[in-house]
Amino acid sequence: MIQISPKGNWKPLLFLLLPIVTGSAWSQITVTGSCETGPLPFTPSWKPGADSLISGLSPIAANGNFGQYTLGNAHILTQAGKPLTLTDPTTPQAKTIAVCGDNGTAGSLLIYTLPASPQGKNLTDITVYGGWQDGGRDSQAYTVSYSTMEDPGKFLLLAQVNYSPPDAAGGMASANRVVINDATGAVIARNVAALKFDFTTPHSENGAVGYTAITVRGTAAK
Repeated sequence: MIQISPKGNWKPLLFLLLPIVTGSAWSQITVTGSCETGPLPFTPSWKPGADSLISGLSPIAANGNFGQYTLGNAHILTQAGKPLTLTDPTTPQAKTIAVCGDNGTAGSLLIYTLPASPQGKNLTDITVYGGWQDGGRDSQAYTVSYSTMEDPGKFLLLAQVNYSPPDAAGGMASANRVVINDATGAVIARNVAALKFDFTTPHSENGAVGYTAITVRGTAAK
């Protein structure tokens, strides 16, 4: 099992994990978590890449209420160019925040079919952005799996993330970013047909946390 639980450091945190088999090759998966804080409304310095394979896509499966505590929904997570601004969840601007977790109500599952390609896609990195108006729901917790073109219905474990930054000082907004990639920049999963995000494991902070965007990068497999 791959799990990351950093605490007590505001600087970007890098976790080097044991090599795992991803398709037909070995990858040295790394998961990097980082956090930025500021007063509301707060926009972090990160800019989601414009070349995401799931940009503009709707999930083929989306379980739970992604608007719990906010006006968000599952579709905002793949909107191209959407702002990552954090604000009071009770305001209309909070539609930029989707809520996911294991509390039995929030969004619990997302599955994306990647754009059509005869051999599937070779993935190089997955980046998940999130945050909250304070430190109460500003962590990330989920398991990422993928299926291949050979067996699209069978999902294989890629990584399990459990990133929780220190609480923001003075109740400021807390934005976070988690990057899943290879230690050397190599492919992390080959011939991928679909990606699954399971937010029921591991446990989320206070049962549910805020997410603002998911991006996936890679190229057509040959």
